[in-house]
Amino acid sequence: SQSGLTDGTYKFRATVTDSAGNSSTTPVQTVVVDTQAPVAGTLSLSNFIDSGSSSSDKISNDKTFDLTISGQEAGTTVVYQVSTDGGTSWTPTTASQSGLTDGTYKFRATVTDASGNSATTPVQTVTVDTAITAGTLSLSNYTDSGSSATDNITNDNTFDLTISGQETGSTVVYEVSTDGGVTWTTTTANQSSLTDGTYNFRATVTDASGNSATTPVQ
Repeated sequence: SQSGLTDGTYKFRATVTDSAGNSSTTPVQTVVVDTQAPVAGTLSLSNFIDSGSSSSDKISNDKTFDLTISGQEAGTTVVYQVSTDGGTSWTPTTASQSGLTDGTYKFRATVTDASGNSATTPVQTVTVDTAITAGTLSLSNYTDSGSSATDNITNDNTFDLTISGQETGSTVVYEVSTDGGVTWTTTTANQSSLTDGTYNFRATVTDASGNSATTPVQ
């Protein structure tokens, strides 16, 4: 009875001796005891573009990429897993991810060695975001003077551009055109001392993953 064996390679044999003193030895049985978890290695993303304002936040409009693992114990098997509920539940997935819908994905890999010991890599989190809401551009601190209060023909040459309803955390760039929308230049939210003429205003909204949308023109 063998018990409590430490990790290592063991060779066993039996020597049999009969009543006349003759002996012979059985063939050897070799057993490798391995109770240690394997080295899980590191999970990373390949063929992945981290789009948007940051190249390291893994908020991206790239919905097709690969999972790769390196540094794991030789001879182990690898099972990739994904969670879409913040890590509460995990399901097997493939190394090649494609056509992912918008959402936050957590990826990990479970590595199992020949003796059945397992270890799990640290988690990689990716937020796929391919949609954006531009919101609505409006004028504030503005007086629409004259016979109509809704035609935007006015002697008020100082007012502000404001935007509402845009995606949270997005950046806003205001633009103006003085040639009927043929060309656009960047402007500020605060307009002052405008000369007589017709002005078209719009705002381009860009989210953290690099998606952009433009408001209707004012």
